[in-house]
Amino acid sequence: MQEWYVINPQPTMLDGLEKDEWDAWVADSFDELITETPLRDDVKLCRGQFNGETGEFEVEVETQAIIQNRDFDAYTQGWKRQILTRISDNLAEYKYVKVIDTLGNTQIYLIMTMPESNKIYTKAVLHECNYTLKWQDAEGRIYYYPTYTADATQYNTGVERNGNVLETGYIQLMSWISLDDITRELYRDKRMFIDVATERPETYVITSTSKVPYSYNEMRIMRITFTECEYNPKTDRVDLMLCDYINPNDISHPSPINITYSGLPQLRIGGRKTFTAETGNEVVFSLVNSALLDGKLTMEQTGNKCVVKCANDSALVGATFKVRASHNGVVSELLVDIIGAV
Repeated sequence: MQEWYVINPQPTMLDGLEKDEWDAWVADSFDELITETPLRDDVKLCRGQFNGETGEFEVEVETQAIIQNRDFDAYTQGWKRQILTRISDNLAEYKYVKVIDTLGNTQIYLIMTMPESNKIYTKAVLHECNYTLKWQDAEGRIYYYPTYTADATQYNTGVERNGNVLETGYIQLMSWISLDDITRELYRDKRMFIDVATERPETYVITSTSKVPYSYNEMRIMRITFTECEYNPKTDRVDLMLCDYINPNDISHPSPINITYSGLPQLRIGGRKTFTAETGNEVVFSLVNSALLDGKLTMEQTGNKCVVKCANDSALVGATFKVRASHNGVVSELLVDIIGAV
């Protein structure tokens, strides 16, 4: 569409083109709405890892927004909100929103939908986070994730019976959680405490995960289904609220491979140098170099030693390459400079 001037003569603040005039008017109007009216809410847009000890995310950006649906009509809707932000706030880059509630406390909301713009503002649906899941990975690292957790048991009694014999507790929960590189690796049979009780908290196990339906192709959120399971006093730490506790001090970490050599980490053109891996394990040596050194370096390995030779080419002076030694996933590298001949 051909642009045309709205005002003649052309104004001094804007160029007068229809689209630019509209964009400026819209931006000013919405900005005024969220900065100078009672609809304003001071919020924090959040992303990154959540620290359960401090209550802070890795990234928190302060801005203003409009939080809708505060005056809900039924208790079953009390955890739903909608947020309107400036388009320039790039809401889609964030996973959570922090809002001050009526009691003056900070409440965390999970962004449930992919934020979309109508060319006036950006809008998304929020769910109030009512529980923070806590678990460890195989290395003993602890993760905290605020979630919206809902009852999935419906109207059953919460126990499973076989005739007149009581078998076990049977309660199910569904948790919506941010989908990222950490949570996408959660698997069935992962156990967690989910309870506000601190003396005898209920224990649950993941029985299903739903990652694709809620992802919006953008790693947005995922749903986890938990089923009540038995508490294990041998592995579960109630004092830490961690099931199947892993003591990081009990995890053996492989020692790094030390690469030794004589003199400085340098190789002369036309020369050779021996590198040794100081380890009792058998390693594999390799070279990492730029295209400039292709065909100019040769390597021969014998046991845990390798000899690297360099072509006698002055154009190679100043270049660098890496000697790499690896064993069962443990990799060490040494940067080597190529210098001129004596």
